[in-house]
Amino acid sequence: MWPSPTVGGGPGAQPHVRHPLAGYRLLFLRTTAVLVPALVLCTAAAFLMPSVSTLAEAVFWLLPALAMVAGCLALSRWMALSLAGGVVGVAWLLALVLLGAAEGMDPLLLFTPAAQASWATALALLAGVVLWRVRTA
Repeated sequence: MWPSPTVGGGPGAQPHVRHPLAGYRLLFLRTTAVLVPALVLCTAAAFLMPSVSTLAEAVFWLLPALAMVAGCLALSRWMALSLAGGVVGVAWLLALVLLGAAEGMDPLLLFTPAAQASWATALALLAGVVLWRVRTA
């Protein structure tokens, strides 16, 4: 009986394939693949709620998260993905601290309907950069 590469059969029987997408890059691409449908489904579900009346309210929390993941992927063109995640994370924390320290400002301003338009624009631009990066790689 011949060893099957799918069942086992010893160390020489398993083919080793190096996948071009591994590590953090694969993690972030999978995160994006989860957040996009989640954004669509949560938006649809939010419109079924009696208190939500606009699209901006429906995607209140997911749109900034998706934009930050796209930012990490876009920055990974020029730096390691772990460093890109750190840069985006530090920028997020800095924005929260600055808004919290400013008089009359609230960190929750990052989630207002007006801010949602900015997040959507950033997401569209960053998604374009990510698509450009994937096509030219």
